[in-house]
Amino acid sequence: MLSESIRNDVPGLKMMVNMGAASFKSQFKKADKSGAKFAIILGEEELASGQYSVKALLDRNVGQQQLSYQEMVSMLSSAIN
Repeated sequence: MLSESIRNDVPGLKMMVNMGAASFKSQFKKADKSGAKFAIILGEEELASGQYSVKALLDRNVGQQQLSYQEMVSMLSSAIN
């Protein structure tokens, strides 16, 4: 599972997994309310391409990015240190 891999590769990272059937808008609202710094979006396109969509929630100057797994892990590691 992706969340387990990320937890193993980024020690100290706090993560919530939401696999609900709610709309993206409501899931982003929930993530915003939780105080999350990032949202990782994993849909069919991301699975097919091997790229992960990462959206910065606290820094509105940074848009959504398509990252490889290693790039995502590096970004998350930097964010918690």
